[in-house]
Amino acid sequence: MVVMDIQLTRLEKSFFYPREIRKTDTDIQIIITTTPDDSYWNYISDKLGKRDFILFQNIPYKPIELQQNAMVLYDKWLTTKFRDKRLKEVNQAYDLMAIEKMKADQENTAKGDFLANMSHEIRTPLNILLGIHEVLQGTDLDEDQEKYVEIANRSGEQLLHLINTLLNLSKIDAGKETNEPSEFSSLQFFEELFQLLSFKAEFNSAIFKTEVSDEIPEYIIADKEKLKIIMLNLIDNAIKFSKGGEVKVNLSKESNAIKNNIYIKLKVEDTGIGIQEDDLQNIFKNFYQVKANAANGYKGTGLGLSLTNKYVSILNGEITVKSKVGQGSVFEVILPVGLGEKKDVPKTDSNKPTTQKLSKNLRVLLVEDNEDNIQLMQIYLKNENCSFEVAQNGQTALEMFQKDAYDLILMDIEMPIMDGIEATKAIRKIERESGKERTPVIALTAFSRNKEIEICKAVGCDEVLKKPLKKATFLAFLQEFIDSGNVTQK
Repeated sequence: MVVMDIQLTRLEKSFFYPREIRKTDTDIQIIITTTPDDSYWNYISDKLGKRDFILFQNIPYKPIELQQNAMVLYDKWLTTKFRDKRLKEVNQAYDLMAIEKMKADQENTAKGDFLANMSHEIRTPLNILLGIHEVLQGTDLDEDQEKYVEIANRSGEQLLHLINTLLNLSKIDAGKETNEPSEFSSLQFFEELFQLLSFKAEFNSAIFKTEVSDEIPEYIIADKEKLKIIMLNLIDNAIKFSKGGEVKVNLSKESNAIKNNIYIKLKVEDTGIGIQEDDLQNIFKNFYQVKANAANGYKGTGLGLSLTNKYVSILNGEITVKSKVGQGSVFEVILPVGLGEKKDVPKTDSNKPTTQKLSKNLRVLLVEDNEDNIQLMQIYLKNENCSFEVAQNGQTALEMFQKDAYDLILMDIEMPIMDGIEATKAIRKIERESGKERTPVIALTAFSRNKEIEICKAVGCDEVLKKPLKKATFLAFLQEFIDSGNVTQK
């Protein structure tokens, strides 16, 4: 600290000692002593401006006054140093956080792309496996052959479920999974879901009981796909761990209601092996395996309950569990849903095989580069009286489209030379410029992320079908597409 008389602040050429001193050491604090009537005080005050490191002390002064001013400057100096230090630390922390966030975003993007590509590569052969299994089940098989096909089909379904779970978890981790509500028939939804799970219960020798309260509205607004996964995971687990036991599923309406929303409670109760106390705190974590389950031969990935818990959170719901070893478990989920308007929604079951042929004979252009997928589609449409032509890339498809007219184009997305996205864009451009009648384009893709589906829709695809694609589902979709009037025969 420097105590300086005001008259000593002057230097030649209008420079000031205080400024020169601060250049040598920015921590120095300065007290300038002056008399109240010194005319130079105003000049130097204006020249220096407001400075945290300078105080003016009137002469004469008592020692205590000088000490107090010195302490004021010292406190200011400490505060400034502390503030600057903290600000530097905060900026450094912010920079580190920004770097870490950038790294995490890059890692999530890379992980998401990797999983999406792996999913695509696995779904393509899986499409063939599940499709051929379905075709075989519709042929004359002896008892042993039926059993073999059923085992192979069940293993394929398990593999597909695992791929979907991994992909869904990666989307959640990347912050790309959101609540996507739509209106649907709750009664039809629950009925089809229970029918699917009843086969699993029968196979596991478990008694399967369901009850849906009459208070649940017939039409609700919710994220149908996430609700389905939540219910499938909880009920499937209950059946899995209750072999020879009993599983009860109850759906009821909670008394709370907000405007056009109500709360639905799903209760899944089983008489299975139960969960130990120390496992209950961890069962919703990724890859967590209940020790008793592993010891008793119940295998799994440890991802189903984790995905269920995250989906419940995304849908703004709550999930709880109670369990006793050897007595069973009770899972309860409470979810808010919107009230739908009653509509005449046709009841269809796309998983149910049909022996009826398509109501119209279609001239179909299949754009597909995988020879096995081409053969599978030929098998699917073999007895449908469809005229069937193949283009093995988008460029060939474009040339064929310009020469002939088709009722429907089935467009694969990943292809050499020209992919399905560019081919569809080119087809829509030709239609606009030539006035040619619009031809429905159905995208067939092994990608399943929302962004790929949105891109397909954006370039002009009428619908997107995700592989693996079963015959019954495919034919039911085609018939529904015909019934909707989207197909005009040429």
